[in-house]
Amino acid sequence: MPMKQRLHAHIEQIEVDGRPLELKEVPKAELEFSAIDTGGGFHDPIFDFAFTIAPADRQWSPDKERTIRLRLCDPSDSENKLEILYDGQLQKIAGGKVEGTGRLKDEAVSRKMIGFVMRCLR
Repeated sequence: MPMKQRLHAHIEQIEVDGRPLELKEVPKAELEFSAIDTGGGFHDPIFDFAFTIAPADRQWSPDKERTIRLRLCDPSDSENKLEILYDGQLQKIAGGKVEGTGRLKDEAVSRKMIGFVMRCLR
């Protein structure tokens, strides 16, 4: 049976190429988890995420491939946290903001990610 869940989480911290970014506000990440629920596990999992941030450091240039680390927190349970590490690009958008998206599939979707999503849904 196909399963698709959409949710959001707060971004507690973001690092780009190992350097923490100072943020003007606590941004949200929009998350989507989809998979085939086999009753005993998930087949073909996909974890998509998107976020918009307002970095305080205006000198930072986002237009190339970078290693990005996000630390996410469930807005309704501060103990439910997840760290995501991926390679991707961040793009400048209007108002000095930066937008990021990512997709993790199959083996890149860990049990921790699935557990985070399931705890968010409770």
